[in-house]
Amino acid sequence: MALCRKDGDSRANHIIMPSCSFFVRGGWRGSVFLSLSLCCLSSLALRAAEPEFPAEKAKWRYLRSENFEVYCSAGEQAAEVTLRDLETLRALFLELLNVKQQRPIPVSVYVFGRENHYRSYLPEDIRRASVTGIHLAHPDRTTIMLTMAGNYGDTRQTVRHEFIHHLFRVVDDTPPLWYNEGMAELLSTIAEEKGKLVLGRPPVGRLIHLKMEGHMPVEQLFTASRAAKVFRSDDHAGRFYSQAWLLTHFCYFGMTDVPREQAVQFLAAASASEIDERPQRLAAVAQQYLGMDLKTLDRRLENYASSGKYGSHHIAIQKVQDPRDYVRRDVPRDEMRVRLAELMARLRKDSAAELVLMNVAERDPTDSRAQEVLGTLSLMRHDEMGMMSRWKRALAGGSVNPAVAHEYLQQRIRTLFLSFDPHYRMPVALAEELRDLVRRSIQAAPEQSKMYEALAWIEASTAQPDIGNLNLVQTRFAALKEQSRTLVALAAARHRLGMDQQALKLLDSLATFEPDAWSTDAAEQLRAKIERRPSNEELRNPREKGASRTGAIIRLSEIAAPDGE
Repeated sequence: MALCRKDGDSRANHIIMPSCSFFVRGGWRGSVFLSLSLCCLSSLALRAAEPEFPAEKAKWRYLRSENFEVYCSAGEQAAEVTLRDLETLRALFLELLNVKQQRPIPVSVYVFGRENHYRSYLPEDIRRASVTGIHLAHPDRTTIMLTMAGNYGDTRQTVRHEFIHHLFRVVDDTPPLWYNEGMAELLSTIAEEKGKLVLGRPPVGRLIHLKMEGHMPVEQLFTASRAAKVFRSDDHAGRFYSQAWLLTHFCYFGMTDVPREQAVQFLAAASASEIDERPQRLAAVAQQYLGMDLKTLDRRLENYASSGKYGSHHIAIQKVQDPRDYVRRDVPRDEMRVRLAELMARLRKDSAAELVLMNVAERDPTDSRAQEVLGTLSLMRHDEMGMMSRWKRALAGGSVNPAVAHEYLQQRIRTLFLSFDPHYRMPVALAEELRDLVRRSIQAAPEQSKMYEALAWIEASTAQPDIGNLNLVQTRFAALKEQSRTLVALAAARHRLGMDQQALKLLDSLATFEPDAWSTDAAEQLRAKIERRPSNEELRNPREKGASRTGAIIRLSEIAAPDGE
């Protein structure tokens, strides 16, 4: 297995490749994780009889809250505590960072009462390690596996840490490494005390790293990547996490001479992509928000680390769903067997477990979850066509998983609009299929920018754009991330509707949105079509009369259709 990013690749233009994080008991060093990519599955070895899975005969309870589900063989109270903890952390994260869910990703938690059952599902190469839990970031769902055996406090703290990375995915944010880890460390130690939520208690292992290994300069912290020297050993990685926690904690709770709001604004400005791309601007940001240069900030951080006095904050406990309203039921053995097969296939890449899922999908085409998992397993083998085929079947079978609808639609949109062709007309059946997927995804997460952007392009490509859908996109336009591209889509839709003057007016305003090269080129092609003249690209690269229009779209036989213009 190869080392990879713990939170997967959530960049806008790529499919999220699966990733796996392991929570390791680290003695005095505290909890340490290893993040391993899930690589190719071995070839399926068909077996005459399906196997029995560890803990299959145990008594399992299923609990579901508004945002999570738990399968638990450690008693109902353990499941309830786990659900409430995750719901509270989710609410705190969204409130503290003032963000909203952008990408709907279901979360399934498996809590084992017996450690030997739990260890049976660990990948072979870490089965003997002191692993207290596993966090799997897959495109169709996030999976957490843990055991109540051992020190559950350490396990819960590390589960929280990894869960913060999941929440950054949910809000469609890819922060720099130091901020991602710093916030994960900061929020991993929340605790309830006297009816309040205590935020800011230091993780003991991080304090030991700070004391024994010394200070890491802020500039080094900001430029570190997972390939850097700082990550070549557990000790060095621990130093990085400790320093990331220290800076984040100092800005929230330790800076008495700078208003907290201003210090938190520094964190937001310093974690912006502009600083990540041009770290030399960090000094100006520190001066602007903190009123100090980087040397002074380093000195203040060293003093804060050695003081032994770390601030904390008591806040009202977030209002979350009452545990009495959770869905609760026993899990029949046949159902639990399939869920354990899913867990075994995800974690151990077990061919027999995958065969169980394939048999379920064949016997019952309406079991959309089996198709969803099989699609993800195809992706783990880098088989994107297999993934799309399985997910299409899942959606056709009535899947209510919004993450599958989101990822499937994103992949279709990427394929359709690799390049822009103002003459392309989307077939009616395809347009209806994609509109339905957008509706499903938006219903699950109304704030997600990508779905409104996708809807704009669907309407821009149909012979008869839906006015209601265009109005919906326009009401959300101010909050969209890809405004320049969406503006071109809205202009193209107006052209379809015969509103050429409105389309040209929109294109005239494009420059105010700092368009990228793709948007600029697409706008020029659309303008040329409206004005009935050759585009700049056609003048540069004239083609023979009757030659096919350029662009990936027009070459895809399943969707190509002349617009008759």
